[in-house]
Amino acid sequence: MSQKSVTFHSHGWRGLAADEEWAALFSDLDRWLKRNPGEMVVHYDSRDVRRIQTPKGVVYLKDIRALTDAGYHFRDIFSWCKWVFRRSRARDAWEASQDLARKGFLCPKPLLAVRRRRGLVPRDLFITQELPLPNLWDALPKGMTPTGLAELLALEIHRLHKAGFAHGDCILRNLCYDEHTRRIAYLDNDRTWSPPPLVLQFQQQRNLAQMAYSLLKRFGEATSLLFLECYAKKAGWPDRHQIHAIQAGAIQRRNRKRH
Repeated sequence: MSQKSVTFHSHGWRGLAADEEWAALFSDLDRWLKRNPGEMVVHYDSRDVRRIQTPKGVVYLKDIRALTDAGYHFRDIFSWCKWVFRRSRARDAWEASQDLARKGFLCPKPLLAVRRRRGLVPRDLFITQELPLPNLWDALPKGMTPTGLAELLALEIHRLHKAGFAHGDCILRNLCYDEHTRRIAYLDNDRTWSPPPLVLQFQQQRNLAQMAYSLLKRFGEATSLLFLECYAKKAGWPDRHQIHAIQAGAIQRRNRKRH
């Protein structure tokens, strides 16, 4: 079922809040942001992610100021224009989270999705409830080997893809494992979406490349290759050409990073 929401307005910020209680907590949003700087988790010129303790529990705030750092500094005019004229990424993240939950996938509960413009330039804030689970880069699930993880990821990512989704950044740091449901939880969903049919395959292949590279960096080539082989078997790929191409791309990317 979709999460109910309420309309939210505060000093130019407009969007959605999870319910009246969360809307009341954030009612003076600018003041709340100043009083609750939290712990910086990710920092780029174009965006921040902070972990913040509130009276209602821990939340994560993603503050998006541009699509890319290059766009933020006007080095990429196309990126800057796309950010200025596109719809709210916070609202996209809200809707993606709703769609994922409705179809049985685990992700952080969205609490606030708002945008404010100063002149032409927008700024988006997306706040979610913390999922108290370690990400798969930092910790393997208890009793699970890298081989077991590769097999689990192939199964779960294929399930995500079969449901019509493509994740925005499918890497180990953005995935957790819930021992109670024995399912993968998907974090960082502001670019997760359900692409149209002509785009879907390309975006899903991109997810496989992202995960193959992440597994290769963390556990080595054998684990990333096993992941791709398990996915291909589940998806019914007729030959190994796609597997070899994705694996070769991951290896090339790693080698470029070394030099």
